[in-house]
Amino acid sequence: MISEMAAVEIIGPVEVFHEAVEIIQEAGALHIVETPLAEFGRTGLLEKIHLTDNQAEEREACAKTAEILDEMAADIPAPHVRAVSGPSSAVVQIYQRLRPLTMEALAARSRTLAARVRSFTRRERNITADIHALAAYETVFAGFAPLVQTHELPRDFEMVGVVFERRNKLARDALNREIERITSGSFKFLEQPLDGGRLAVLIGFPRRSAERVRSFVASAGIGNMVFPPHLRDKPFEEAYASLQEEKAGLEAEHRRLQSQMDRFFGENAAEMIGLQHLCHDNLARYDALPNFARTRHAFIIQGWLPRAHVEQLGANLSRLSEGPLGARGSLGAEGPVVLREVPGKTLGVPPVLLENAQPVRSFEPLLSLLPLPRYGSMDPTMFLATFFPPIFGLMLADAGYGTILLGAAAVMFLTGRARTLLRSLALIAASCGFFTVVFGFVFGELFGELGRTFGLHPLWQERFSLAAGRTAPTLLGYLLIALAVGTVQILFGLVLGVVNARRTRDRNMALGNLARIAGLAVLFFFVGRLSRVLPPIFTSFGIIALLVFLVLMILQTIRHPAHGLLLPLEILSTMGNILSYARIMAIGMASVVLSLLAALLGGMMGSIVLAVLVVVLVNALNLALGIIDPTIQGLRLHYVEFFTKFYLGGGRPFAPFKKLGGVLP
Repeated sequence: MISEMAAVEIIGPVEVFHEAVEIIQEAGALHIVETPLAEFGRTGLLEKIHLTDNQAEEREACAKTAEILDEMAADIPAPHVRAVSGPSSAVVQIYQRLRPLTMEALAARSRTLAARVRSFTRRERNITADIHALAAYETVFAGFAPLVQTHELPRDFEMVGVVFERRNKLARDALNREIERITSGSFKFLEQPLDGGRLAVLIGFPRRSAERVRSFVASAGIGNMVFPPHLRDKPFEEAYASLQEEKAGLEAEHRRLQSQMDRFFGENAAEMIGLQHLCHDNLARYDALPNFARTRHAFIIQGWLPRAHVEQLGANLSRLSEGPLGARGSLGAEGPVVLREVPGKTLGVPPVLLENAQPVRSFEPLLSLLPLPRYGSMDPTMFLATFFPPIFGLMLADAGYGTILLGAAAVMFLTGRARTLLRSLALIAASCGFFTVVFGFVFGELFGELGRTFGLHPLWQERFSLAAGRTAPTLLGYLLIALAVGTVQILFGLVLGVVNARRTRDRNMALGNLARIAGLAVLFFFVGRLSRVLPPIFTSFGIIALLVFLVLMILQTIRHPAHGLLLPLEILSTMGNILSYARIMAIGMASVVLSLLAALLGGMMGSIVLAVLVVVLVNALNLALGIIDPTIQGLRLHYVEFFTKFYLGGGRPFAPFKKLGGVLP
């Protein structure tokens, strides 16, 4: 549901202004609105609160420190972040300890920690780059090793490694002839096939010919392997051993560095995150000040507050002016700090905050692709949570697949943290898995036809049957279920549209939806009578529905001629929305056919092992498609067919003035 907002104004003596701002930020519930300037008959009576020169300098220092801390916090390993996070964690305690420090002290400590982190990351990056470079050389040496092991090179020979495409025989032969000419036949030309259709060529030559050989290889544009300088003049075996020893040493150094970094972050992660939160909270207060106004003796803060928080925030603010003398507070302020409600129209359009209890809240991420609903309209989350899982289950409809989905949901729920996306996905998967199991028993499906071997029978009927004379009735029954779901959901959406129109005082939307409901009733009546499904007694209902539709069409035409004249086409469009639910049957049929295919292919295998493997693989493919397709198509039915009948977007997100950290439980 959309939380009810109250437009509030906070007024108090300027002596406690900064304390009041801290209390508001601590509460984390006020969506600040810029206070408009008013004259009250005298120019300059109400003025904006601006940063002083000292505050502007502190804000600039705070912003620079926050950038340093953001960069530093990004390097903290995730396990250390999780270890120090939480409402009663070390971060909260350190945050409270750091609050009294000046900005200069916070910046100095931040620079010290950032220098250590940069030193660690730079060393780690350099060592990793060296290890990767040596690993690449090691791969080349490993390719050439068989050549050297089977063809010993003289100790005064130098070597050049070249990699060719195996099919490039002409270039290899030309290189062989030219090296033979340069070295007067005193050389070794060794070849070794590599992966990927490549060929490693190792050229050994006397040291006296090294300059001419290397010059030719370079001028010919051949991609030779240039080894590190300290390995280049060593015999191959010594170079290979030195490379492996150097790489092992770097890997040991990297492990020692990782241990040092782990110890450092374990000791300082809480302080680093606490500093980051504190700087961002201070920066938020500086940035909020220009939204407030003051007179000579009082300050004014305006904004939107969830109605459930009005009393608590008012009580917290009133304590600023309480003291032993009553009229004069303990902080020396004259008069009370007052939070009062003001007419909502003075602050414009209220922001939107969605507040739903579990498990409905878990479906809110599925609405993130849509704009927020307009304030005062309906929150569609409840309806998505109500309709999406049964529609999903109706498409997949297999007790075996549903059980696997429930198991996966349990794993996600246990591994995810509270109020995280993984927990939300777990609850969505659990609800979808439950209805998949339910409809699996309704249609008698357990991994397709496997349930029949255990005596599983449909509670209603099969979705698809190959038995003689049963194919058409089962398909027709499944299609009728899908269209019945579409009819119920679309009609419900039109009714919700009327309710939403009444809430937002949109008469055009109300008349349009009522006309479509009446038009669908007329259409269903004529189809039912022509097919002789409805008895003649329903004739009077059909006539009444037709009259209602004509009256509504006339009223709509008077108000908006184009809308009224297009109502018959809108009826056909709405009927198309209902027919679109036939995709439930289509996707379900694809799942059934894949299950039958798994059983047929398994029966064709001559080996029980192959049969099990084929059945498992095809069912795994079916399960993957059975999760992806129902999710996409189920959401499409809601977004395109259902929501368009009542959903009113355009809401502003609720963005409260709050703290990142330091909030005590």
